[in-house]
Amino acid sequence: MIRLVGHSPNRFIKFLHGCGLALTTRLSLPLRCTFHICPALRNDGFLCSVVEENHDVNAMDRLLKTVMARSNPAFNSIMPIRKPVLWSEALLNTSNALGQTTETSLTNQDPLVPRNMYDSYTELILPFGLSARRKEEYINASGGIRMGKLMEHLDSLAGSISYKHMLRPGVQTLVRIQEHGFYIVTASVDRLDMLTPLDPSKDLRLSGQVIHTGRSSMEVAVKMETIGSGQPDYETVLLGRFSMVCRDANTHKARQVNPLIISTPEERSLFAMGERTKKRRQSGALRSLSRVPPNWAEAKALHDFYLQYGQYDAEEPGESDTTGEKVWMGDTRIGNCMIMFPQERNVHQKVFGGYLMRLAYEVNVAIVETCNVSRQTLHNF
Repeated sequence: MIRLVGHSPNRFIKFLHGCGLALTTRLSLPLRCTFHICPALRNDGFLCSVVEENHDVNAMDRLLKTVMARSNPAFNSIMPIRKPVLWSEALLNTSNALGQTTETSLTNQDPLVPRNMYDSYTELILPFGLSARRKEEYINASGGIRMGKLMEHLDSLAGSISYKHMLRPGVQTLVRIQEHGFYIVTASVDRLDMLTPLDPSKDLRLSGQVIHTGRSSMEVAVKMETIGSGQPDYETVLLGRFSMVCRDANTHKARQVNPLIISTPEERSLFAMGERTKKRRQSGALRSLSRVPPNWAEAKALHDFYLQYGQYDAEEPGESDTTGEKVWMGDTRIGNCMIMFPQERNVHQKVFGGYLMRLAYEVNVAIVETCNVSRQTLHNF
């Protein structure tokens, strides 16, 4: 059973919400939050990391196109998929696996063959412009494309790319994880940036490749592009980064991944971007509220927010917001509880994370629609 709750992932907003403060939001503004960073926050490198990430987004598109041009077209559309297995058979296999006590050590692994960055390149074409029936499966009530379903595809694509990197470019079918000796899961979705609005009248290409490897982790860059009749080049719509980790099928501990061969300046730049993303994620984990208390700059920002927005009290005359432009943060909370079924399982016979991502996104869209009277535009995650 899964419970979805809409909330903000930002460390500072989490702290404000945890303190019970009621922040306010403009009803007439588009869904694009802007934070004003005080000088003290600039000193801890936060602003520098934001500027660096924005620069990476602008440069990544060009670099990915250069590396993609070196891939083998015969393998581009190959996506490793789960071998069809009945749920009753999956349950039986799982119960048999639990009764086994075999363990796999790193010394017994097959040799880790280094892979080229373009070996894992994979693409998926969604012919919205050519097939009205296919577009009908993705269209929303306003005539646009359901972004949540595309997120679900991106997560699946990132998994296929990771398995291609670990196995080989031509692999088409994934057998039981015990036969492979490992499995891959999505650790995090670090960033998704919408560069241009989606055009439902054009075909859509989803693509990506591994751009960085650690000991047991992989950074996967994904992108969405549109193309129409008479248009020679693809127009980039979205760029994103997924962090994938490899686990041993028996011990469930970290398992080494195939290293990358870096042979061009473009590949070196992409690898450096993946390294910076990994370090930022590790640094953010060390500064999590579950580890350390708010610092002086965050406490000051909290007090500033309170002085600006925390003075409204509906019980005191003259203190409430009479303009109707503000809403209490606690009143925007929406939750949903659902039972999961085998039809939404992944290659490991677990609930597919991309499906949960779609549900979570749609819950957040519902929050925005109930609190905002203007049309919303998605910018980034």
